[in-house]
Amino acid sequence: PENIDYEYRIYHVTKRSDVDYYQVKYGKDVRCIKLFKTMDEASKYAYTLASVTGASVRIHGEDGRISKVKK
Repeated sequence: PENIDYEYRIYHVTKRSDVDYYQVKYGKDVRCIKLFKTMDEASKYAYTLASVTGASVRIHGEDGRISKVKK
């Protein structure tokens, strides 16, 4: 469909600022889907979700910038 906002079809892996964990978020949602102790665990989970839903994954470094993109 032409009206899909593809910004919402992205899983983001980011470091939480309030706790020493990594989070997986979907699209522009402010809520966290799940927390992980390592970025590797969070990334694997995000890739699994993306493969099932057809979304992409953006992995953010500790500075917040996107360091990896997988479609």
